[in-house]
Amino acid sequence: DGQLLVDQATQDFDFGFGLDKTVIFSISQSQNGDIWFGTKDHGLFQWRNSDQKSKIFRLNHVGKGTELEYATIYGISSDVTGSLWCSTQSGVLKLSSSGQPIKRFTMADGLQGGDFSFGASFTSQAGLIYFGGMNGYNRFDPNQIKIDSSESPMRMTGISFPEQDDNRSMKGLSDVKNLQLTYKDQVVTFQFSVLDFIDVEKNQFRYKLENFDTQWIESGTRNTATYANLPAGNYVLRVQGANSAGIWNREGIKLGIQVLPSPWRSWWAYIIYCTTLLLLSWGLHRIYRSYAIDRLSAQMAREMFEAENKADDEMQEQLELQDEIVKSTYQHNITTLSLVNDCIYARSVNLPDKLRHSSTQSSIRRISALSSLEDCISYQAGGPVANLHKYTDDILHVLLENTSVKRETIVAINEVTAIPLSADLASPISLILYELLENSVQHAFVDDSPANYIHVKLEPRTTDTEYSRYLYLSVHDSGIGVPDDIEELAREGSGIAVVHSIVKRHGGSVHYSGENGTRVLITIPDNT
Repeated sequence: DGQLLVDQATQDFDFGFGLDKTVIFSISQSQNGDIWFGTKDHGLFQWRNSDQKSKIFRLNHVGKGTELEYATIYGISSDVTGSLWCSTQSGVLKLSSSGQPIKRFTMADGLQGGDFSFGASFTSQAGLIYFGGMNGYNRFDPNQIKIDSSESPMRMTGISFPEQDDNRSMKGLSDVKNLQLTYKDQVVTFQFSVLDFIDVEKNQFRYKLENFDTQWIESGTRNTATYANLPAGNYVLRVQGANSAGIWNREGIKLGIQVLPSPWRSWWAYIIYCTTLLLLSWGLHRIYRSYAIDRLSAQMAREMFEAENKADDEMQEQLELQDEIVKSTYQHNITTLSLVNDCIYARSVNLPDKLRHSSTQSSIRRISALSSLEDCISYQAGGPVANLHKYTDDILHVLLENTSVKRETIVAINEVTAIPLSADLASPISLILYELLENSVQHAFVDDSPANYIHVKLEPRTTDTEYSRYLYLSVHDSGIGVPDDIEELAREGSGIAVVHSIVKRHGGSVHYSGENGTRVLITIPDNT
């Protein structure tokens, strides 16, 4: 084993975390083959036996987070139990076989001093361990040293209020379990102690104020805890301490603390606040309600005035509309009477006295047709309009009831537009429709014809030549065709003469065709 140590001493060891130039003060080998390196200011390192055999030169830094981490190790010795004993700049440390500190011995335990000398360590055949220093050396049998592992009791030794004028404080608190603070106690300091007087400077403390601190506060050797401006509520102060041997008293000190709220934040103060707020809200609500009622009344008065003015305006508009409707109706009636006059004149001109009765009957039927048109007229803002599609259905029903052939042999096809037309234009067109459909029903078909039809079509069209807009009317039947004297009939007082008279009056044109029955095509300009 010694030879292995000598052979490997020339190797570069990895101490980790940048300690490439670590100064080694002492080297020792334990019974299990592990080699220990004591360094200057960087504690103790372990070279495991398994790493030695595997030629791994990385060392394990032991005792991290303890007083051993940055200690200077002057000498290392081991006892029969495998425990390590190290002389340092602050006494002798006993370590476990894995290198964790068990206890530190100081001058209070009889050491020659707090510091030891470099290389001054020795283990005799009897198992005695020697450590030398400036004031001599210490010799001890590790088997005879008993370490007390019991925890030391703790006491609360004082409570003070530094910021109060009288700088009052409380002492003799060994029996106090609860403490009550007022809003005036803005700063409070607690003092506590571990009842271990072997090496008081090595006693350790930590504390936690439950419901305020989220974790334990490590205070080291400082035996006080100060809190300022604690909110009102209930707390528990817990204090734990460790004696010079490093044994912690986990039960420690437990002190219940109640912080009373300031008078303006007490429960009865909040009741006063709430009552005042409710009264204030009620008063403001009354004021606002009164203001809102006045404002609402004024608004309702304005709205009523505006509604009255609007009603007057609407009444005036209704009166104007009614006046327009009356004027339109009057004009429509004048136009209808003019048409009746034209029809009677056209039928009576050049007629002998014996035919005047027949002409009178025809005029009566035309007036009846115009009466049927009245049922198809509705009134709009622009004047009366007529639905000629419905009108055509009505007169076809009447005409087919008085036909000279069997009613069931005639099929009527109505393709007259359902778009409303102004009454001024619909009235003359209704007479044209009546005359043409009456001629077809009464004169176009023979008695023995098994199947006949009448096709009537009226639609608006546009053109870029003569008219910007015109009405196209077509009446086609499957009868005997156009008679040869059609033009002569147009000059006499017949229904054809009435049609020609109306079309001419409105600047339109009439065309006849005798192919497959009779087809009459009429175009009338739509200037409405």
